[in-house]
Amino acid sequence: EEGCFLFDRVEPHIIERLVFGQKVFASRGSLLIEEGEENSAVFIVGHGWLSISVGGVKVAEVGPGQVVGLYTMLKQCPASADVKVESDVAY
Repeated sequence: EEGCFLFDRVEPHIIERLVFGQKVFASRGSLLIEEGEENSAVFIVGHGWLSISVGGVKVAEVGPGQVVGLYTMLKQCPASADVKVESDVAY
């Protein structure tokens, strides 16, 4: 059987977005993923810093080379945290 079990429930248009990803530029304060909302985006940080907050409390920071949003995108469940741009710009 072809494919990867991780992507069994992922719709083809989402897989296409992963393969043909787009570079997104965001400025300080931009909310990329909202806690409790559906998420269909994966962000791989190339430059800058993002904060991860749960219930308004900052629990982590991610930077270049790190990934956010993958779990909720694959599981098709609400986001468990807010992801916001902390640096002047992130992409």
